[in-house]
Amino acid sequence: MKGKAATEKRTFSFMLFMAPFAMLLIIWGASGCSRHPFPFNLFPASRPEGGGPDRSAERLFRGRLPHNLVLITIDTLRADHLGCYGNPNARTPAIDALAKQGILFRQAFSPVPLTLPSHASILTGLYPPVHGLRDNGYFILNEDYKTLAEVLKENGYTTGAIVASFVLNSRFGLDQGFDFYEDTIDPDPNRSDPFRYELKGDKVLDLAKEWLVNHQGEKFFLWLHFYDPHDPYDPPEPQRSLFSKGGPRALYDGEIAYTDACLGQFIGKMDELNLRDNTLLVLTADHGEGLGEHGEKTHGIFIYDSTLQVPLIISNPGLHAENQSGSQSQISQLSPDFLVRTIDILPTTLGLLGLVKQGESYGQGVNLLPWLLAEQERRTAEPDLKLYAESLYTKLNFDWSALKGIRSRDWKYIQAPTAELYRVSSDPGETENILLTEPKGPDIAGSRERWEKYLQEEESGFASFRLAGSASGAQVVNDREIRQRLESLGYLCAPRKEKPVREEKSAGAQDSRNPLDPKDMVEVLDSLDQGQTLYAEGKLESAARQFEAILELDPGNIFIHYLLGDVYSRQGDFRTALSHYQAVLQEQEDYLEVQNKIGSVYDHLEEYEKAIEHFQKAATLYPDQPRAYINFGIIYIKTNRLDEAQKNLLKALDLSRDDDQEKAVSLRCLGDTCLRMNNGTDSEEKARQYYQQALKLKPDMIEVFLELARYYTSQRRYSEAIPNWEKVISLQPQDNQAAFALGQCYLLSGDRQKAEQLFRQCLQIQPDHGQARSILERLEQGQ
Repeated sequence: MKGKAATEKRTFSFMLFMAPFAMLLIIWGASGCSRHPFPFNLFPASRPEGGGPDRSAERLFRGRLPHNLVLITIDTLRADHLGCYGNPNARTPAIDALAKQGILFRQAFSPVPLTLPSHASILTGLYPPVHGLRDNGYFILNEDYKTLAEVLKENGYTTGAIVASFVLNSRFGLDQGFDFYEDTIDPDPNRSDPFRYELKGDKVLDLAKEWLVNHQGEKFFLWLHFYDPHDPYDPPEPQRSLFSKGGPRALYDGEIAYTDACLGQFIGKMDELNLRDNTLLVLTADHGEGLGEHGEKTHGIFIYDSTLQVPLIISNPGLHAENQSGSQSQISQLSPDFLVRTIDILPTTLGLLGLVKQGESYGQGVNLLPWLLAEQERRTAEPDLKLYAESLYTKLNFDWSALKGIRSRDWKYIQAPTAELYRVSSDPGETENILLTEPKGPDIAGSRERWEKYLQEEESGFASFRLAGSASGAQVVNDREIRQRLESLGYLCAPRKEKPVREEKSAGAQDSRNPLDPKDMVEVLDSLDQGQTLYAEGKLESAARQFEAILELDPGNIFIHYLLGDVYSRQGDFRTALSHYQAVLQEQEDYLEVQNKIGSVYDHLEEYEKAIEHFQKAATLYPDQPRAYINFGIIYIKTNRLDEAQKNLLKALDLSRDDDQEKAVSLRCLGDTCLRMNNGTDSEEKARQYYQQALKLKPDMIEVFLELARYYTSQRRYSEAIPNWEKVISLQPQDNQAAFALGQCYLLSGDRQKAEQLFRQCLQIQPDHGQARSILERLEQGQ
């Protein structure tokens, strides 16, 4: 099988896009030395001595409890786009069938509308402020926190996971406890952002079926992650044709229908292997999707129900076997209407598997089993649970306000510069902020104070929870390769300087610096989305206009300055690019990638001493990163300071890991240096050795073949130059200069026929190539 062990290190290749920033995040809690300071029993209702496993779940099942578990998380799935949640137009027969054989929670919510933090909450039963993963890409789940996979592993389970997005790559820590963690995802040439690389549903399905076959005789836990409903919405056939007429919203439904079809095949495989009766299947989502509601096209910005409410279905053919009197009842769906959270999945699942010890609770979630039993037996009892919700995306990315909130069954409060309070029981679309519409109504001001108090109590509880376990917080990504490549995408991986107080924009701001309210910046977000799309499509002038318009609304947005620097660099307008990169440095002096980019701009402007100055700053900031030393080497080669070039390139080589891109570049540049030293046979042999090592790491490194081709041509060693020019052309067929140079080599080595072919090829690429046309005319005349 293609799978890899969870501990295996993987490399990845990043391309330009996206630019969230600001690793300014307080990691809570004292350092702990134990492997798992949280045994998930910090706050038990009671602790009877010798409490055994709680087997009360048997009352929900016909026969014995299932002992296998399959967790299915479908990325970006809104509950109200499923048939079983009341959507008559949905084509989700597989999910609907699961709901008919199980428990469907009508009010299930995620605490955060971001993939990595929300999945960490599902797998640990902890809120983001406790497990510490507050955004995608930057954070690694601390080993102090025990995952569902680790709990089940301790109970004799074989564990496996197949994830469909790079956001859940094992390097971010969710692989803890998994024997098998498949996260290999090939780069997508149509997407420049690696966080959008995905494994399509049919591939997840194939890997899942193979894993089931290999482990069908074992007690197992399998987590499947489907990414398809995430934007951009591009379902395959036949779903594309079926859903193509309704615009993006319909195509989103098409992606859901496609995922449902894959899920149906997976369930069919379970039936074929006779695994369904003995398997508990839990289906949920990490978050929903805005689809234009509240001005949010996708997710991550706001914490309205459109992006927080998710489906939650727990299914098994033997569920609901008996009623309160003990007589056999018809198996039918349970549909609790009380509020639950995805942090409740871990303890509830363990309860349904009979693995919860009496009197113990797990994580910050609750075991819902007592209320499920009450629901089945038609007793009136339900938990009074509240959801803590947050999004720090705009705080970390743009230095706007963070959003935090509390939701009960009937109310939603959102803490923001302009606070919001909704009666969600009668206003499920959260359209009427009663703090604005009823500012003088009965007890409205007091109501806000009470909700602020609830929120403060929640946050105080998070701190107590962390300290009780003596756990350190999430690890910030500090791997050199990851940090460098995150920064190359625009991520800022160092604390940002404090900004001056902004001009007052709204009353009641929670921050003394009065950060911008994301609600007021919807126009910026829309322009940003359009600009990034134009940039990815290579429409640079249009992208620049979008980004410049954003700066008029938010002049201090260094994310936009960074993007504009890249846009103007690609256009060759290096002076303008320089001004935008320098605007970033005014806020973020220790931003490694911008120091390197400014150095590269000065390189293009042939202001080499200024380039060296910025590369030196980069090397001072991060002396263990090879990029600055490579840049030194390149500048010193151009200025013929070859001894200094070699010294810096050897330093870069020493710092590079075997799987680093930088190692191949260092080796190639060392080869270039040796050729230019022109110390005879020894120098040429060293260059050849460096090039061979570089090509082992990157076989299609065109710069190696181009440098050798030029070198041998300059030495009039045409028989050695020709294969290198041919390799250049094979890698870059539209390179007219390479075609012309190869034609000259053939001509000078006496092969006039080959030379004519190459000069014609050169003219096909560039019809106005005067030298090629002149030489070809003389050859045709027999000269």
